[in-house]
Amino acid sequence: MFSTRGFVQHEILFHNCIFCPFLGRDRPCANIHPGECGHECPNSGRFTSLAIVNGNLAISYVNVTSGDLLYVRATDSSGTAWGTPVTVDAGGNGNTTSLVIVNGNPAICYQDSSLRDVKYARATDANGTSWGSPITVVSTGTVG
Repeated sequence: MFSTRGFVQHEILFHNCIFCPFLGRDRPCANIHPGECGHECPNSGRFTSLAIVNGNLAISYVNVTSGDLLYVRATDSSGTAWGTPVTVDAGGNGNTTSLVIVNGNPAICYQDSSLRDVKYARATDANGTSWGSPITVVSTGTVG
């Protein structure tokens, strides 16, 4: 399984080596659905990153419409059921997210696309249900 960064504005889909009803073929990935099948997708996700968090798959992504940085974790180890997305940075205009585990909790490094700052946010629990305030790591003009 892998995550890709897309440059089109479509919804995030996760396919755990299952048949994609939109494409008519197997598609084992978590990515931005490129609309190649003609399926109408809303502007919900971009700049995805996938990691295993506390035994289950998790994705960080940016809501293209709102600019919110979001995090969502599967509720089972196979990725067939998902929890409710958690807003990590509201209106943060996230860009190029990177989801990793830091001291047992999920953490996301990303670029604020409006300020061009590099930011970092870390969950306060192992599943990522609550997050600390984002920290600006580098702010010297255009960083990324």
